[in-house]
Amino acid sequence: MKKFGVKPRVFLYNRIMDALMKTENFDLAMTVSEDFKRDGLVEESVTFMILIKGLCKAGRLEEMFEILKKMRENFCRPDVFAYTSMIRTLVSEGNVDAGLRVWDEMKCEKIEPDVMAYGTLIMGLCKEGMVERGYELCKEMKRKKLLIDREIYRVLIEGFVADGKVRSACDLWKDLVDSGYIAALRIYNAVIKGLCNERQVDRAYKLFQVAVKEEQEPDFETLNPIMVAYVVMKRLDDFLSLLDQIVDYGYHVDDYVSQFFRILCAEEEEGRVAVALDVFDVLKNKCQK
Repeated sequence: MKKFGVKPRVFLYNRIMDALMKTENFDLAMTVSEDFKRDGLVEESVTFMILIKGLCKAGRLEEMFEILKKMRENFCRPDVFAYTSMIRTLVSEGNVDAGLRVWDEMKCEKIEPDVMAYGTLIMGLCKEGMVERGYELCKEMKRKKLLIDREIYRVLIEGFVADGKVRSACDLWKDLVDSGYIAALRIYNAVIKGLCNERQVDRAYKLFQVAVKEEQEPDFETLNPIMVAYVVMKRLDDFLSLLDQIVDYGYHVDDYVSQFFRILCAEEEEGRVAVALDVFDVLKNKCQK
């Protein structure tokens, strides 16, 4: 900067490094940070965080932890917001293991994670299929009497259903409701799908009825698992009854049936095409009456 007759200032360096990091010119940003010291300036918390977030994004983790160490040595102890920002950046880049490492460092520094920090890491863990670890953090939040928002419940429930742990998903759904929340339709859909996968279609149907009473607007994602379960279990009368309800609710039953057949026939399980033909015959007979 001195070459151009510009007096070095911390905020100018910060702006330059931030712009370089955001445009993924990571090496150049690190070079500018070296000029920072040569110009006799002292890093602020903002300076360190610009470098740390950029290095997180670049996946240059050892350099990031080295900067974090320097930050502490310069009496710029990261607070919970700084750690949460690091975890969010790492998780968004799919680097959950590094996010957990930052989490452990935060705990070692005796900095208590807040709701945002917990939520950020739990969602990242569930996205990477580490649902049990996410659930442990959720239970930790509960012990600390921290607010568990509906989005945290959603990702955990969807994660348990994806893992085939439907009982755990149902327990969480009950905990969600007991906490005073109204479950979003997406949560209902996840639990209904899980129950149908376990051939617990009667429980799934009851949950569908609860969703209607809660003035949700069930969609194809809600109803299709129940429809499929009924026909696979040869409960065609229940299937037809459900179609009648779909009409009563004012939904486009033709669209639902069309999508249902397309999905059923696309599945590779043995006998699905034969089941689809049986359903088609039943529907044809119903229409002829």
